[in-house]
Amino acid sequence: HGFPVKGLRPPLWGLVAGLAGVALLFRALYTVDPNQVLWGDSFDSRLLYWTFEWGFHALFQSGHPLAFWHANQFFPVANSLAFSDSLLGAQAIYSPLRLLGLGILPAIYATLATITVIGCCVSDVALHRLGFASGPDRLALVLGAHFGLPMTGFLYHYQLFGFELLPPFLLFFYLWLRDLRQQDLVASAAL
Repeated sequence: HGFPVKGLRPPLWGLVAGLAGVALLFRALYTVDPNQVLWGDSFDSRLLYWTFEWGFHALFQSGHPLAFWHANQFFPVANSLAFSDSLLGAQAIYSPLRLLGLGILPAIYATLATITVIGCCVSDVALHRLGFASGPDRLALVLGAHFGLPMTGFLYHYQLFGFELLPPFLLFFYLWLRDLRQQDLVASAAL
């Protein structure tokens, strides 16, 4: 019966690359309680912890979801989250995990891992559209794009996991420039 979207193949090579890369990147958490370990330095990781949990609190706990932008991040400046990285898109993954009862740190780690796997899978889809029919070729390209030194050299800056969406963004933007297909522009903008 095939994949549910006509002309789209399942991104199996991207999934393999994403799961393997995440398993390697998160290996330090295998032997510890992830509820007790703040991975990274004491600057960005603490800011990410606060930003993720503030977003969850504002959207789901406070009863005032529009207060999302009223964070006290740069107190006493009002609405200061509007001037910073809100990571609002990450709430689509983080908040459901928190609502299911997952602790703050495990939910953060699961969100970051999920974003990474999604980026790898979408890159695989774009590479297939670009004509890379060979699965091993796409695997090598996805591994290099998502887990090469330019990406992994700055992992201690948690929020840079959002850059895992950069390779597929660039690929779909190129596809839009090449083919002028509206869905490629939509995919690029969504990423």
